[in-house]
Amino acid sequence: MPVERKWRTEAWRLNHPLSWQERLHDGFHAVTMPMRRFLGRVMIAPQQSYLEIAARFKTWQHIDGDYCEFGVYTGASFVQMFHLLSKLESERGYHEFPTRFFAFDSFEGLPQIGGEDRRFAQLRFRAGEFDAPRTEFESNLQRSGVDLARVTVVPGWYSEVLTPELPARIGLKQVSIAYVDCDLYESAVPVLNFLTDLLVDGAVLIFDDWNVNRAHPQLGVQGAFHEWSARNPHLRFSEISGLMAQRAFIVHRPLE
Repeated sequence: MPVERKWRTEAWRLNHPLSWQERLHDGFHAVTMPMRRFLGRVMIAPQQSYLEIAARFKTWQHIDGDYCEFGVYTGASFVQMFHLLSKLESERGYHEFPTRFFAFDSFEGLPQIGGEDRRFAQLRFRAGEFDAPRTEFESNLQRSGVDLARVTVVPGWYSEVLTPELPARIGLKQVSIAYVDCDLYESAVPVLNFLTDLLVDGAVLIFDDWNVNRAHPQLGVQGAFHEWSARNPHLRFSEISGLMAQRAFIVHRPLE
């Protein structure tokens, strides 16, 4: 809606200035995502703990691979991860092959709530929610100091665009961090299938909205993950404990 987008743009201008370098200078625990106001609601970007853990783990363990985010909305977590990884890679001398960043989103909000997602997800989500145009996302990245030359945007519904041919077309060979913020079971299924052969050993897989369906293991993104992991027994996972709403795993592939 135009009014909401006006407020979003104003929130980024006031609360998300080019101060990332200053905040990161004081260390990761001083980094806080700014609050964004939408028509009287205070919206806080996804909690940073798992993003920080993933960025530190990737650079500490020298894990090659790019960053993929599924469900970027207006770009808050995407901007955060860009600056986290850029700072760490700069400190560790990763100048020749810096991480590339891939943004996947319909830019039309959530799809129609159907299938098993109608059990509980429709109580929390609605079709078209989190609608933010691609131009708004890219504008927020640019004003936040993100190098757009390192960003590839893939617009469209996951069930349509996440094809076997897509990685070669966009130059995505391996993924070291994947942030899945697509909320619904129907959206998470094609995302996980797409990532199966791309996630490297030691990759960090982060899920937002893990417990929105009363934490039922057969519903939502949690259900999609359990089904996917059962179909791919060669993949093992070490859970990173922490946040109630989110969940993260380190992905392990068989040792040769």
